[in-house]
Amino acid sequence: MKLSVKLINAVGVLLLLYIVVFAATFSHAAAATITGTAGVMSAIYHVSAYAKGNYALSGIVIPDFKVKSEDDIEKLDLVGLAEYRKAEREFEIMTRLKAYDDERQKLDPKTDAAKIEEHEKTISLMKAELNAFGLKMKAIAEKGKAFGTGETLVEQLKANVEILKQISKGVTEKEIEIKASTLVASITNNTQAQDVPSVGQLATRELTMYDMFPKITMGTKNKGQVRYWDWDPDTTVRAADYVLEGQPFPESTAKWIEYTLPLKKIGDTIPVSEEFYEDEQMFAAELDLFLNTNVALKIDDEICNGTGGAELTGLFQSIPAFNPALVTDVAYATFYDLLVKMRETITKTGGAKYKANFAVMNISAINKMRLTKDANNNYILPPFVSRDGQMVDSMVVLESNVVPDNALAIGDRRFAKIYEKAGFVLSRGYKGDQFVEDMETLKVRKRILFLIRNVDRTGFVKVTNIDAAIAAINLAS
Repeated sequence: MKLSVKLINAVGVLLLLYIVVFAATFSHAAAATITGTAGVMSAIYHVSAYAKGNYALSGIVIPDFKVKSEDDIEKLDLVGLAEYRKAEREFEIMTRLKAYDDERQKLDPKTDAAKIEEHEKTISLMKAELNAFGLKMKAIAEKGKAFGTGETLVEQLKANVEILKQISKGVTEKEIEIKASTLVASITNNTQAQDVPSVGQLATRELTMYDMFPKITMGTKNKGQVRYWDWDPDTTVRAADYVLEGQPFPESTAKWIEYTLPLKKIGDTIPVSEEFYEDEQMFAAELDLFLNTNVALKIDDEICNGTGGAELTGLFQSIPAFNPALVTDVAYATFYDLLVKMRETITKTGGAKYKANFAVMNISAINKMRLTKDANNNYILPPFVSRDGQMVDSMVVLESNVVPDNALAIGDRRFAKIYEKAGFVLSRGYKGDQFVEDMETLKVRKRILFLIRNVDRTGFVKVTNIDAAIAAINLAS
């Protein structure tokens, strides 16, 4: 006999049993208890019969079950949680029974006796699970609403606050029963968390201009000044020439000029309270770093764009502009050709002294150069350019995003120097009424000078309009 037929008969018997009990007691709980227990025992019997090979578990229907997330489970009260676990266990057991049934039907009692014996052991374990499941159903039916009220733990504690006070003072022996589920959501204003022991940092540009030039740290007893002597190119004359017998030798003129330049001071401040430094050491350290970074960013910009006077005299202010008239034109000139021709103006008159070794521009200009294409949209990579585009005619291409758009500079960086006092100076002090207000000012400063000596400026050249410069050297223009 097939199990599907037996199951249909069993359902009819259980339904009749439920109606009889309810008619006698007028209690749904009692009817559910007795009927549920009978149903479980019937299931155990049929599984036991199946294990003995009496019939196959055919026609098994696996109940629908939707898995809930951990967040959804935490929101359930105790009754809801019990119902969810009940459905979960039913789904699990019936799924296993179905798989077991499918496998069992393939076995032949005559040739698969050992496997059937293993199946019988498994059946015993399944019987135990079903039995425990039946007992749990019985307990749920008996307790009914007492199994869970739907109230939260906090709500029930508030309702019994007076009894709790008496219990804590030892003046009563009363007991209270907390029926709500104890969930994470039951804790109000919970600020517990895993702390990350650092502060997220703001993004800043690379300090290319400061990093690319040699640095000289100054000591004391120099009045905070840099002094140097240069040949005077305007009055110095090189007069060497052929000399005929009895004729006077030519006479050259040699003159020098002394220059003195003061260090420039760049700094930043921020007001803070005394309590801030006492109570928030991690953030106080961040303020120090914040001011140091602000000053470093300003220095990097000034080395590139400073206009002199109170500011640094930066790279673009110090060096001459590219003169297209000094070079021959190029057919179908490109960005790469411009760099070669700029380097030519340095080498042509100063090649014994200078070896142009860098070209600095911002990322937009670099990408414009790298993405140069011909008329057929093929990328152009001349033979004097490295495959990664980082070297052009022996010059390293450097990215500095303080360089103005559509501009670039090249040169021999050995002839530019950064003179500076060691490190950044951090200090704290008072200004105005800060002392009586329990405030103070945090200050960071740096003394520095960017110097390209007058006589060395011909080792560099700049372009302030790349497009115009390319057009100026183009043979077709």
